Amino acid sequence: MNTKDQVERLYDILGDFSTGMLCTLSASGRIGARPMAVAAVSEAGEILLVTADDSRKVHEVEEQQTVCFTCQGDSRFLSLNGRARVSKNVRLLKELWNPQFQAWFPEGPEDSSAVLLVVTPERGEYWDSSGIQKVAYVYETAKAYATGTTPDVSSDEQHAKVSM
Repeated sequence: MNTKDQVERLYDILGDFSTGMLCTLSASGRIGARPMAVAAVSEAGEILLVTADDSRKVHEVEEQQTVCFTCQGDSRFLSLNGRARVSKNVRLLKELWNPQFQAWFPEGPEDSSAVLLVVTPERGEYWDSSGIQKVAYVYETAKAYATGTTPDVSSDEQHAKVSM
């Protein structure tokens, strides 16, 4: 599988998740993590998240743009590292608005505190043991157990590190 296919696979896996964990760095180097709803993934591959402009994560992104965004399911996992920026694009907020955001922003997408965090991935890694990959994973694990070796899960279908 070439890099383009790996990137497509990574975004295919990302499309299965409606939430993920956004990890940021404080000025003192502390890592903060919190669950975030994925508002959208742009055509350019950016992950768009809705948050409040006075939140700790926004302050951290303004100081240190390096972030990690992770997703975990029963058999699919994803980790993206990249940069984040804050956007006050009201037109895009309106386009992406979801009723679940209303609890946090009673005035809707025009709420003065609503902003987008735009995460631009630079590197990613995925693990996928769903569907046919699950069968391959179980086989490799059983074979490793029987032979005293470790499982070979090197197939790009199951796992890859991707530069974007």
